[in-house]
Amino acid sequence: MSLTRQAVPRARALKALATTLVGAAVGFAVVDVAVGYADSLRDLSEEGLFLPDPECAWVNRPGFVNENTTINSLGLRSPEIPDDAPPTEVRILGTGPSNVYGAGKGGPLVHETWSAELERFCANEVSGDWRALNGGVMGYSTVQSARLAVRLMDQVDPDLVLVFASPGDQSLLDVSTTRHMVRVGDRLVPRDLAEAWPEPLIPLVATVHDLLLHSHLYTRHRLLEQDDQRDQEMEGFLLTRVPTENPKIEAMVQRTLDELAALRDAADARGVELRLVVIPHPSQFGDAKYRRYLTRNLKRGAPPIGTPRAEPCMALIEAIQALGIQTWTLYPEMSRWADQPQFTTPDTNHWSAAGHKRIGRALLERLTGDAGLIDELRARRKARPRS
Repeated sequence: MSLTRQAVPRARALKALATTLVGAAVGFAVVDVAVGYADSLRDLSEEGLFLPDPECAWVNRPGFVNENTTINSLGLRSPEIPDDAPPTEVRILGTGPSNVYGAGKGGPLVHETWSAELERFCANEVSGDWRALNGGVMGYSTVQSARLAVRLMDQVDPDLVLVFASPGDQSLLDVSTTRHMVRVGDRLVPRDLAEAWPEPLIPLVATVHDLLLHSHLYTRHRLLEQDDQRDQEMEGFLLTRVPTENPKIEAMVQRTLDELAALRDAADARGVELRLVVIPHPSQFGDAKYRRYLTRNLKRGAPPIGTPRAEPCMALIEAIQALGIQTWTLYPEMSRWADQPQFTTPDTNHWSAAGHKRIGRALLERLTGDAGLIDELRARRKARPRS
């Protein structure tokens, strides 16, 4: 009888504990879902165009639509890929900053961007089925562009990936939250976790981190922990062949090169062709504009006065080719844009619709001039048609 009396309170206690734990779990789930919903509505800038992202800092919001643009379900500024797309069509994916996206007041509509123009040029002048996809995101560094390209390769299954980069501060000096992520093998891991755990345990820590990213509370925590700003002394940076004496700049440039090397490895593993498209910094659009830029930014990271105008692009090309990545440069066309205002928007920094058309034409010229590339792209896709 005494045992029975003891069992009743114990059963009640266990039931109360179970109820409490279930209630706590349900409450946490409700709060987590609410945080996720709130974050999905966050207007980071550009009237809600962006979504926060733990690996890329921000991405285009899938399905975003306004009077100027339409973002498809993959976050691309391109039409949706139809279900009945030809299984052997050759797909070109491009990532990069605001110029690639097609930003700027008076900038191009979706059907006027470089990707739409390139797709039309390919359809009219190159046989076969072609699709060009615009993965540009405003404000992106090359680190972000490379990481997004790796992610999109699994979603888009491209045959050729183009990453657009310039030798300027936005492209090479990444100050987004991505700088807090480091590569351990083929995994992206937050730097604080990588430094806090013994190396043999990092794969397990990375797996737990990836699982926790399904929690909106954890994701928000990671993003808030990683906020920062760029030092003023870097605002006018342009890459040159002369080594910089600023260790912060050196570290950022090296991180960019490391991320491009990771993209190279990911493309090689998937059998995807990769080209780094070097575009001049807006200061390189003309001689007078370039001289003014160097003079005004001498103490903010710009090269010494007298540095040849083409050198920043050449220095970037040399650094990229040293990684074993092939490059296309658009410097010959774009270096004269200060004298050809129809190719830029009124801010003189972004590409107009006419500029995007010229970029599309230049990319077609690089594509057809890259010996054997078109035949290689077709042959690979024919051997591996999409289902």
